[in-house]
Amino acid sequence: MIIHFGSDLMMASALGGAARTAGVPFRSLTTLPKLEELLAGDSPPRMVIVDLQAPGFDFSSCAELLRGHVGGATEVIWFAQHVLDDLLEAARETGIGETMTRGQLHARVGKLVAGVAGKTEHH
Repeated sequence: MIIHFGSDLMMASALGGAARTAGVPFRSLTTLPKLEELLAGDSPPRMVIVDLQAPGFDFSSCAELLRGHVGGATEVIWFAQHVLDDLLEAARETGIGETMTRGQLHARVGKLVAGVAGKTEHH
């Protein structure tokens, strides 16, 4: 499963479309309790993609949640507009996953989802 955490409908649509094409389950979430519920489930997601610019986003709580639940099998990608260097750097400093600009993520959506689909087939 791929989880998009945020309110960017264009990104959710791009990710959801790529996931459907690749046959990978996809969920788009906007609340930390729902994210925590899915992370704590029996089948952890293969990828969590976090929009650092989501309205009301609590970076510290999200980072703490991911640190407590994400293992080696789950990739994390934090993203924001390229002009928000401080926000991207804060995400980078968590040591959890990787950071991308919104444009980089849009450009790599298909490749990232295909990578998840390939890993899912081998497990």
